[in-house]
Amino acid sequence: MPVMGMTVGALLLWMSASAHSEIDAPMILPMGDRESLMGNAGVSISGSAGNIFYNPAGLDSLTGAKFSASGSAYAYVMGRVEAFDKSVDMNTLASVPNMLAITRRIRSWTYAFGIFSPIAIQGDIDIQHTDSNVGLNFTLNNSFRTEEQYVGIASGKDIGRGWSFGLGLFVHRYFSKSLSSFFASPAPTTAYLQKSERQQLEVLGLLPIMGVQKEVLRKVRFGMRIAAPDLKLMGRSKMHSEELQVTSGPPTMKIVREEGEGDYRLPLDVVNGLTWTPNNKHSISAELGVQFPTRFDSMPGLSFGTYYDTRLTLRQHLGYEYRFSDEYSLLAGLLRSPSSVDRSYNKADGKRLDPNNYYSATTGFYVREKSHTSGVGIFYANSKTKEGVFDLERAARSGFSVYGVILSTTINL
Repeated sequence: MPVMGMTVGALLLWMSASAHSEIDAPMILPMGDRESLMGNAGVSISGSAGNIFYNPAGLDSLTGAKFSASGSAYAYVMGRVEAFDKSVDMNTLASVPNMLAITRRIRSWTYAFGIFSPIAIQGDIDIQHTDSNVGLNFTLNNSFRTEEQYVGIASGKDIGRGWSFGLGLFVHRYFSKSLSSFFASPAPTTAYLQKSERQQLEVLGLLPIMGVQKEVLRKVRFGMRIAAPDLKLMGRSKMHSEELQVTSGPPTMKIVREEGEGDYRLPLDVVNGLTWTPNNKHSISAELGVQFPTRFDSMPGLSFGTYYDTRLTLRQHLGYEYRFSDEYSLLAGLLRSPSSVDRSYNKADGKRLDPNNYYSATTGFYVREKSHTSGVGIFYANSKTKEGVFDLERAARSGFSVYGVILSTTINL
């Protein structure tokens, strides 16, 4: 039974950590207005509702009052797991309002309120497997949900000599919840182990953002955005675990309940970018984002949770716009966001998190009318790791794909 316990424990830890977050690899899913169709390249773009979050300095180009909304529907699919020699699917269709924004011009300032959701994923994993190496039958079930939201205000202003300046302040919420259950027994069945576990983490923080933009050349616009480290407001975490083990002797029952503080803090993040508009047909945006290292315990004082010890990472955004006319445009974008987990590990067993490098592509059409703008597009994101997932098979490979549609609209009030 010791092998059974270790094996089930390893699978439990992997499944409870299966969801992804902004600190692991930021900006992997579409968010914003035009930006959502351009690989989330928005730091040097002006006149978009997405400027509220991507760079509030660009709000200076917005006039009047506007209401903007953008949403995505996507599926989340786990790829091949070679340790089981089969495919394991985590399928979910989620309709997410990734941006809701209101902007208003008052004298020389443009003020805005926005709600942004970079990640909102939920799904289920169901696995039945027989491992001939250790002679065990497994039944594994996991349900998970991960959400992040930014809710806040921003403003932008022309400060002269081609410069514009903006500030934003957002409440950042992170929420993660997982419910896992396992049943394992030798083949043929002479004993069994049954285990269930619930984990939940919720953290609120304050995220200040500062941005600038400038026309450095007649056809080139520069943008820079600095997001300060999260200032934690509150956090809580809890875990409940039950384990029943039946052997030839008396059955044993183990119950563990833990509650405590929760922590989740985004580090300093700096983005620099350029938008080149050689003529009235083409526009190209290129950006380099730098996420700095951070270190914290997501569930301090608890035996479970994740200890984050991340490294400095560089992510690249590339966006393109082709204007068929003053009204109609084709947009496209590419994004590469490498994993930052580095020395991050699960506290329960000390195993490092598997690094996942993320790639995504978006494309769609954008329409500008006097009364409104609208966009529709598709996107695809992919991730793979070369690290092992299970202790029994360190040569395992895993990955996931996310794909779906993007809808956005802005109404001039």
